[in-house]
Amino acid sequence: MIHSYMAKIHLNKISWVFVFLLAFISTSCSAEDPTDPFYTEERAKKVTKEYNVLVIGDSFSRDAFSYAPSVIENICPNLAINMKILYLGGKALNYHISYLNNNTFFTLDTYDPFTGKWYTNYNCIIGEDVICERTWDLVILQEGSNTIRSYEKTQSHVTQLRDYIRQRQPFAKIAFMLSPSKPDGSPALGELTSDQAWEMNAATTSSLLDNDEVEHIIPCGTAIQNARRTIIDRYGDFGHLSFDGDHLQEGFPCLIEAYVTAQFFFNLYGLASSISSCTIETSQQWVDSKHIPGKHGSAINGTKEEYNICKQCALSAIEHPFEVQQY
Repeated sequence: MIHSYMAKIHLNKISWVFVFLLAFISTSCSAEDPTDPFYTEERAKKVTKEYNVLVIGDSFSRDAFSYAPSVIENICPNLAINMKILYLGGKALNYHISYLNNNTFFTLDTYDPFTGKWYTNYNCIIGEDVICERTWDLVILQEGSNTIRSYEKTQSHVTQLRDYIRQRQPFAKIAFMLSPSKPDGSPALGELTSDQAWEMNAATTSSLLDNDEVEHIIPCGTAIQNARRTIIDRYGDFGHLSFDGDHLQEGFPCLIEAYVTAQFFFNLYGLASSISSCTIETSQQWVDSKHIPGKHGSAINGTKEEYNICKQCALSAIEHPFEVQQY
């Protein structure tokens, strides 16, 4: 009887351990419930066209693209942007290629256009499943913030990843993000200035375009460098629109990149829309309500004049992607 009782205790312990592990796996591998019936019903009545956009990159993709669906939908409420970010923190694109080839888990950020919020699955997503799950209209590639300075490395990574995507998504448009440089004073720059680092990023991006490695570029970094020549350069905990000398501060610094992406999107699909009509204000409440992934610092809200400066910096980058404007 004693042995039987102890066996039951042992089995009960194993059962509880199993339940705990199952709960942990379920929690880490499932996003928050995106159901919001009130918002969904309202959105569903407006939407006449959906676009599927996949981003592959690191935390700088979160900076650049997390606000973009909201900007597009603010200007064109009849559109729904189904965006996902296939994310590896702090990794150049050769790591993404390795993870894809070896079925190693990614983190996945998913924007739901019918709730207006982001949801994240942590370290449990097979990348090929995401690439093949639907027909992607647009795939955006973002190279690591230091690797992009080298054309040889970036070209090798982009070519491999582009070919991988082409085999599975032959009709997707593929774009490359011209990433922002680090701000002056950042230890990551070494002996470079911010302008010099941007010039290297721009040279790599221009060469990718000239050599037909990618079809399109999104000049987010040019817009940020434009903004660093204006009165809004003073913002950010680190200064120069940066939170930490690496990432952009939450709020309108990230909104600048979203403006660029939105205008690029409108131009790409022949939509007669302009970011000039965007009414979003990046208050802390707005940022929190969107469940923005990987936030950096408190959100910076702006004045009407400051938002207009942000828009002008973005529009100038679209018109002159490889030329920083003097203000």
